[in-house]
Amino acid sequence: KDQSLSAPACLRAVAVSPDGRWLAAGGKGGMLVVRDVRARAVAGVLGGPGEDVVFVGFRDPATLVAVDRGGELTTWAVDR
Repeated sequence: KDQSLSAPACLRAVAVSPDGRWLAAGGKGGMLVVRDVRARAVAGVLGGPGEDVVFVGFRDPATLVAVDRGGELTTWAVDR
């Protein structure tokens, strides 16, 4: 089991999509984990911005946004 985002010290930002389908968590090293809430499973692990993620949000139900400590903004399309 991947423990990289389980410890509170590694978790920096969390967001739920507007439709409640996706849960995204970002942390140290720019890693993002996206979970499918309905399936109760990890949908993907994304290589995020280069530095620690400090903000995660959804622009809409299908677009994930993350900002790293250096201010770099990265977006991804989330499958429906």
